[in-house]
Amino acid sequence: MITASTLEISTRDGATLGATLYVATEVVRRVVVINAAMGVPQRLYAQYAKYLAGHGLAALTWDYRGIGRSAPKRLRGFAADLDAWAEHDLAAVIDWVDRRWPDARLLMVGQSLGGQILSVPANRDRIGAAMLVSCPSGHWGHWPAPGRYGMWSLATLGLPVGAAVFGYFPAKRLRLGEDLPAGVARQWARWIRMPRYIAGEPRLRERMASLRIPMRAYSFTDDGYAPLAAVESLIAEYANAALEHRRVDPSARGMPQVGHHGFFRERIGGVLWPETAEWLSQV
Repeated sequence: MITASTLEISTRDGATLGATLYVATEVVRRVVVINAAMGVPQRLYAQYAKYLAGHGLAALTWDYRGIGRSAPKRLRGFAADLDAWAEHDLAAVIDWVDRRWPDARLLMVGQSLGGQILSVPANRDRIGAAMLVSCPSGHWGHWPAPGRYGMWSLATLGLPVGAAVFGYFPAKRLRLGEDLPAGVARQWARWIRMPRYIAGEPRLRERMASLRIPMRAYSFTDDGYAPLAAVESLIAEYANAALEHRRVDPSARGMPQVGHHGFFRERIGGVLWPETAEWLSQV
């Protein structure tokens, strides 16, 4: 029987994060932390987390500060940036797992941003292996035309102007996910403008290169938010990881359109779930 327990995780700098633990076994030997994409609440990952729990893996979903169950009543003026999400929030989640199951193997599944920042926390050495899903570099130059012009406009105008005018970035109005804290929007815009994206910051580039763990990356030919050039640029920054990239053509696998988020919906991505659960169970 799978149990889903809601919980709160406190960060070292005083934030409180909403999380959900899915588990079906009394003895937990492997824990999968699922890191969300930019502006995506943890509920997207519930079906996949339940599936993993049903296959003997404890799974933890959670929201970055300012998103979903970790959001304040008013986002305007709420202090948060991508450094806080990576260095404090993700670090706190790792600490929580470490306290709960100090002998368990910690695995990570990161979608998009969730895979980009997984090497940032100081306690990243606790991670035993990681799976990246639809995880590109966000630099606008990796997008084919006309998409690159939209990404350039987002980074130079949309994100910084929206944050300045509203005190947060109104992503919901643009159907780009949950609204973002202003600091997150400004830092994301800066990363998008840098040719090496997150790795344009030397300290973050060094941390990405420091990971020497097994990794598997999934990308999809119909994912307009993660073109192949962008995916290859991002995973190249994990230069010392044992990384395998699986490029999936959904039509060749008998799948409907996957896009950027479809992997985590059972009716779409469930075709691939068995092989990912097997990999997470053995790696």
